[in-house]
Amino acid sequence: VNDDYYAIDYSEEKAASLKSKYGKSDEITIFLLNSRANVNYSGNAHNIVSNYMSVAYGFYNQSTVEHEMGHCLGLYHTHQGTQIGSLGCPELVNGSNSATCGDYIVDTHADPCIWHLIRCSYAGPSDIVDANGDQYHPDPYNVMSYSLKQCRTALTEGQVVRIKEMLSTEQKLIAVSSLFSILGSSNICDEETYTIEGLPEGAEVYWSFGDGLSYAMFPPLEIIDGQGTAQATFKRGGEREMILVGPGQIEYGDLIPYVGTQTIRARVTLNGSMYMLEKEVTMEEIITPDIAGAAKIGTVAPPGTVLAMWLQGQAKTLSCTRVSYFTQAQVNNVRWTVTQPNGDVEYYSGTSITVTPNSIGRLSVTVTDGNQCHLANSCTAQYQIHGFMMQLDYSNPASGSVDISVVKQAKTEHDESAGTSAISTASAQQVYEEPYMGEYRLELWHEVYGMVREMDVEAGNPTVTMDLGGLTPGWYYMRLIADGEMKAVGKLMVR
Repeated sequence: VNDDYYAIDYSEEKAASLKSKYGKSDEITIFLLNSRANVNYSGNAHNIVSNYMSVAYGFYNQSTVEHEMGHCLGLYHTHQGTQIGSLGCPELVNGSNSATCGDYIVDTHADPCIWHLIRCSYAGPSDIVDANGDQYHPDPYNVMSYSLKQCRTALTEGQVVRIKEMLSTEQKLIAVSSLFSILGSSNICDEETYTIEGLPEGAEVYWSFGDGLSYAMFPPLEIIDGQGTAQATFKRGGEREMILVGPGQIEYGDLIPYVGTQTIRARVTLNGSMYMLEKEVTMEEIITPDIAGAAKIGTVAPPGTVLAMWLQGQAKTLSCTRVSYFTQAQVNNVRWTVTQPNGDVEYYSGTSITVTPNSIGRLSVTVTDGNQCHLANSCTAQYQIHGFMMQLDYSNPASGSVDISVVKQAKTEHDESAGTSAISTASAQQVYEEPYMGEYRLELWHEVYGMVREMDVEAGNPTVTMDLGGLTPGWYYMRLIADGEMKAVGKLMVR
């Protein structure tokens, strides 16, 4: 709109006038302001619900548009009622009043609106609690929060349900909804079913995809059920490697799933009129996240395997890797949840993080890949946090006998980072070693024969000799047990 009246000193009255003059009743109008508008917000939906919004200069390509669109479609801030000074009643962390307080949606987290200034995480101190004394753990990725704009990428199922309700009941939004629409997932991993909403009897339907081209051998999609009806099922396609196995004989290898975007189309003919409906769908890499170097919970481990051990206060860097059909799978949208031994829960993002255990006990790390198509939703690894650690030192391989030394490791007392709860850049760590002078037990295990040697060692003997005579050559597992707990496991090749 080329009009200085609207461009300078923009106001609520001017916004309403713009909608009346230039907007349409069947659309949500977005007004992009220039630098002279002189507004104190990045975006404004002007009401909840609304069919127009204003976005300030410099915020067009950020999550501001999605955030304000949420308001237009009936969503409140996640900190509604919970942030000090906001309208409404505060939501409890346990969710018991979430249907009537906060943002009135049960699957969003209570949010006091205290966010970190440089990363996607909650920054509230531990003494900020709800009426029950529970600490807050809001979601920094929710579009309707005040988290960093680059963090806000997701809505909950409850928020989507609220939007659909508003589109069908709010007078301002009913005109925005189409007469017919294709309902279904925007992502196809294997098979997905799509339905035309509100299709009356007597309508004729023809489903297709792409540009209507004929794919002779390897189509990206296949309609496997429902052609000619209001509900059709599409299956993901792909390519297969052709292998020449003999003269004139060709076999096909495993399916390499199609990766890309396609448009599902439904041509609806009703009472002489034709409607062309479209829905864009994405087929992403089929992947599963993994934590590099960690044993995932639930996997089969060799005899003697124990949780990876870690020193309290010692920073370690964990990295996310991915298993994919493709040789180079890009890592993006990676989210981490770290549960400290004392119960503190921390949320982070990025391909790697640095973790500092805050106390002794069990630390759990879960990594989730934001891509839709994955073989497992997430990967969880657990670590046992100790005030000190023990390790086995011996020659490998060995024959006849082997000298075994037990070493104790601990973090130096003067390291000020010990005992803190943080994931940050790793500070300098100093770990000292000394011979372990307490009582302990050694066990030598074989995958087939079970335990083949055992030694109960009295205090004051950090180095002992184990007889290996008569053992079948091969790999064995050495267990170290002290204070009734498994402290270390090592592999030994016996020759």
